[in-house]
Formats: sequence, C-alpha cells, structure tokens
Amino acid sequence: MKNERYLEKGLYFVHGYYINGNKEEDINVLNRDQMILMKDSIDDIYNIEAYDVNLREMHIQNQIPQGEFVYYNGQSLQTAEDDPNSIIYTELNRQLANIIGYENYGNQPEEISEQISDVHSYHVNVGHGNCSIIVFCCDGQYNMWMVDCSVFDFTDKHDFRSNLKKCMDDISEKFGVGKISKLLITHLHYDHINGIENLIKNGWIDKDTEVWMNTQYPWKQPTYTRILLQLKALGVKFIDPIVSNSTQQINILYPNISFNKKNVAPKNNINNASVLYQICLGKKSMLFTGDIETEGWEHVRLCISHLNHSTYYCISHHGSITGHLRSDCVIPYMVIGTLADCAGLTKIQVLMGRDNAYKGIFSKKVISDFNNILKTEDAVHYIGIEWCNGRNVLK
Repeated sequence: MKNERYLEKGLYFVHGYYINGNKEEDINVLNRDQMILMKDSIDDIYNIEAYDVNLREMHIQNQIPQGEFVYYNGQSLQTAEDDPNSIIYTELNRQLANIIGYENYGNQPEEISEQISDVHSYHVNVGHGNCSIIVFCCDGQYNMWMVDCSVFDFTDKHDFRSNLKKCMDDISEKFGVGKISKLLITHLHYDHINGIENLIKNGWIDKDTEVWMNTQYPWKQPTYTRILLQLKALGVKFIDPIVSNSTQQINILYPNISFNKKNVAPKNNINNASVLYQICLGKKSMLFTGDIETEGWEHVRLCISHLNHSTYYCISHHGSITGHLRSDCVIPYMVIGTLADCAGLTKIQVLMGRDNAYKGIFSKKVISDFNNILKTEDAVHYIGIEWCNGRNVLK
C-alpha cells in the first residue's frame, strides 16, 4: 500500500480501520488509528490502489464511516457522498441489492443426507486475503465447496491466480471434481471476494452453485457491485447466511439475522458482519471466522463449546489483535480473554494472510497464543489438510 503524503485529490472508498501494531502493548484499548482507503472503479476488478493513512499523523480525529466515499489528497479528508460518481455507485448497488433480495427471498440450502467420507481442505496462498476449498466424498462422488475467494493482494498489487489454478488442477486430477457447488462468503471486503470473477471466467462456479452471501449489506464499493452484477447474470442461487439456515454440514454460529442499512453490525464495522461458518464433515469440523473482531465476538453465544469442538480453527482477521481479544465473555468458572482461551483444544490453526501486509499483522500475541499454526504464506501454492488424520502438506 502507498503512503504518499501529496497526492492529486481524488475519490476514494473507506475500506476500514485497524490498530497500528506498534501500540499493541496496550491491548486493552482498541484504538484503531490506521485507515485504509481504496481507489477503484466498476470497470476492472484488479485496477485498484490502496492507501494506508495514519490518522494521528494526519491529525484526523473524526472517523468517516466505513463504506463511504471521501476526497483525499494526502493532507486532508473530506466526505464525497455527494460526488456524482458516488451517487451512481450507491444507487446501482442499492437497486441491485433490492432486486437480488426480492428474487432470492426465502431460498433454502440443499441438504446432504448421505454418509460423508475422505474430507480434505486446501488453503491457498493468495498473499493478503482468504481462499479455502473443502473436498469430500458423498455417495461415491466428490463435492467441492469454497469459503471466500481472493486472488489479488491489493496491498502490494500481486496476482495469485496461478496459485488457485494450481490448487484447482490438483483437486481435479486427484478427485475428479471441477465445479464448486457451494461458495460461502464471510463478508464483503475486497480481500475476501475479489477472486469470484476469476471463478466465473474459469467455469468453476455456474448457475447451479449456491452462493451464501449477505447481499443486503450496504457495501457500495464499485468492484463489489461488479461482482454482484456478474453473479446475478450467472443466475446463482443466493442463500442468506444466518443461524436459521444452518444445515447438518454448515453450522452458522453468527449472525442470527442479516445485517443491513437498518440493522448495522456491531460498531458499524463490516468485519463484525463476518459469518462464522462451522463446517462439520465426517465427525470433524473447521471454523471459518472471516475478519470478525472483538465487538462482534461478544455477540456470539455459546462460542466456546463450538470452538472447543472444532477440530480446526481459521484465525480471525489475518492474525490481527482485533480479531483475537475477548472482553465481555461470560462463561461460568472460566476467565476468557482471547480466542486462544476459546479455541485452545483445536488441533490446527490456519492463518491466512501475509505478514506485514499492514502494520497490525501478524500480531505477536496471536502467534504466541497458539501452538500449531499453519500459515498460507509459508506455502508456495497452498496448504492441504487431510481431515481423517490431520496430516498436512505445504505445496
């Protein structure tokens, strides 16, 4: 990401805020003093610029809400919601969300009743981003699901599409499956969804794919709207990822109802809109947490029992301290301060992202609190885990 102090005034999108890693010693105060701005358009999903702004150095005190447009010139910020382009992007996103919501209201997921065996998960090295694949055998045939899909590291503009292709080719050769039947999206941040267009172009998802995604969240970033338009044109079946839509294999721990313009996520933070997917296959399970942060975790009920019964745990928010701390967890006879206290019995912890992609990751405390972390950045292409025996390989 760039940090130029003098830039031509332009239109930017407020991606989010995070804690400067240098202040991590005071972990009881979640003072998010860094801001990420993104500049993109609806024309090209990978033509994107990102800027990391230190709010203290810039003497910016009032945070502009995430998901809004601003003018920025390296010295000052100014709201740009009245800019003609902002108005167009906002209205296009609103109308698209309304149509998709109307057409897909009440959709129910397909259930699996047959016995499941031979479960594998793959976690692709996509730099700063998330992309996981689950393959399993059901009634003599292999199925493939995906949780989040990023292939482009916006923090250093590196393309990882070849890594995903390598993983998909290896899966196809080994299991004879080349279609993703369920695509599960935790939340709408660019580094969790920018690979969806690549999935469509390669035919890995089609009209028969279930897409579990909260399409009603008011996230009007142009590249997200582009992805949403393509999914609608493809004719996928959208599933609202909420607790009541859980199945035997996809147990949703959070949220209870979808977040939208009226029902905002905790602290109005899109990270806290992250869906918690517990994938339960063959008597083992893996918990995918997206980027949920402390304020979101406090709304997850009975999380410790689910975490302790998860075989594998995907660490939240790319190993940031904000996805690790607990501050209001009421469990009898236990003191819960971090997710390591909740997920201490998991066999393997998967950490997706790239160290130092921004100042808050990887947190030294997060790394030290767990004892068996596999990092996607340590693999050339991807990490593979055999669920039956826990054997893992980095390729």
